[in-house]
Amino acid sequence: MEFFDAIANMSALSFAQHMVNGISLGSLYALIAIGYTMVYGILLMINFAHGDIVMMACYFAFFGITAFHIPWYFTFIITIIMTALLGVLIERSAYRPLREAPKNSILISAIGASFLLENLANYLFSGRPMRFPDVPLLSQNISVGGIEIQAICLVIPVVTIISLVVLLHIVNHTKTGMAMRAVSKDYEIARVMGINIDNVISITFIIGSALAAIGAIMYGIRYPGITPMMGVMPGLKCFIAAVIGGIGNIKGAVLGGFILGLGEILIVAFFPDLSGYRDAFAFIVLIVILFYKPTGLLGEKNNGEGVIMTRKRDALLTIAGIIVLFGLAFFVQEEMDSYIRRIVNLCLVYAIIGLSMNLTNGFVGQFSLGQAGFMAIGAYTVGIFTVPVEFRENVFYAVPMNPLIAGYRAAAVGGAAFWAACLPRCLRL
Repeated sequence: MEFFDAIANMSALSFAQHMVNGISLGSLYALIAIGYTMVYGILLMINFAHGDIVMMACYFAFFGITAFHIPWYFTFIITIIMTALLGVLIERSAYRPLREAPKNSILISAIGASFLLENLANYLFSGRPMRFPDVPLLSQNISVGGIEIQAICLVIPVVTIISLVVLLHIVNHTKTGMAMRAVSKDYEIARVMGINIDNVISITFIIGSALAAIGAIMYGIRYPGITPMMGVMPGLKCFIAAVIGGIGNIKGAVLGGFILGLGEILIVAFFPDLSGYRDAFAFIVLIVILFYKPTGLLGEKNNGEGVIMTRKRDALLTIAGIIVLFGLAFFVQEEMDSYIRRIVNLCLVYAIIGLSMNLTNGFVGQFSLGQAGFMAIGAYTVGIFTVPVEFRENVFYAVPMNPLIAGYRAAAVGGAAFWAACLPRCLRL
C-alpha cells in the first residue's frame, strides 16, 4: 500500500527529479565498475583495492586544490595521472609477484592491498571527515523544465558515455585492445604470439585506475564527504554492478551500474521508511542474479567449455559470497546497535579462527592447540604499532613486569639471531 500511495502522491516533476538522481548515481557506479570488470577480464581476479583507489583519488584532488592551490581543472588532470600510477604500483607490488600463484593467494593479496591503503590514508590524512572543495561550475544548481538539478548530475552521465565510447574503441579497434582480448583468452598463447603480458596488464590497470579517478572526482563533487573508509561501500556496490551486468563485460558493467543507481534512488522515493536500508538493495540483487544467472545479464555464455565455465562460476560465487559477507558486516557496524555489533564481530572472529584451524587440521592433518597464542601475538603486534606510546600503560597490563621482561631481552635477541642464522640450513634439510 505504501508503494501505491507514494506513486499516487508523487508528481511528474518529483519522479523526473528522482530519475535524474538515479541516472547520475548509476553513472558513477558504472565508471568505477568498469575498472573492476577490466581487471577481471584479464586476470580473472577481483581488485579489492579498487574502491580504495577511488578514495585515494579523492584525497589527491582535495589536497591539490586546498593545500597546493592548483586550479581545479589542472588538479583533476594531475589526479587522474597520479591515480593511474598508483594502480600500476599496486599491480606490480601486490599482484605481479603472485601471478603464477593460486587465485586464493592473489585474492588475499588484493584484500591486503585494500587494508593497506585504508590504514595508510588514516595515518596520513587522519580519520577526520573532510569536505571536498566546491567547483562553482559543477556545484551550482540549474533549472531544467522546472527541476532544480546540480550541474554535476548532468555532467556525470555525459562523462560516463564518453568514457565508455573511448574505452570500447580502445578495446575493439586498437592493437592494445587486441592484445588485451588475446591475454584475456589465454596467457600462454598470447605470450607465444609475442605479446608482452606484463605491459598489457599494466595498461589495463592504468585504464581502470584512470576511470576510477574520474569517478572519484565526480563522486567527491556530488557527495563531498571524504574519509579513509569512503571507498568501501561504493567499491562493493561497483563490484556488484559488474557482476550484475556480467563481470568481464564492459557494457555489462555500465548496465549493472545504472540498475543499482536507479534502484537505490527509487527505493528512497517509493519506500522512504526503508531509505536506511538502501545499501542492502545491492546485496539482495546480487544474490538473486547469482542464483538465476551466475554469469550476469550480459555475461559470456557456455559454448562447450563446461568445465572452464563451471570453475569461473564457482570462483565468482565464492568471491561474491565474501563480498556479501563483508558488506553485511560493514552494514551492521554502521547501522546496528552496540549489542548486535558485538555479536556479529564475535561471529566473524570465531569464523576466522575456525578457518585457520581448518587449514592446519583439514588440509595438513595436524591439530593445533596454539591458535589462541597466535591470536595473542597478533593482538599485541597490532597494539604496539597502533596504540600511542603515552597510552600504552593503560592498555598493556604487562607494564609492571617490564623489569622482569627487560632481564630476558638480551636472551630473546640472542635466540632470535641464532634461529635466523640456522633457518636457511634447516630449510635445506
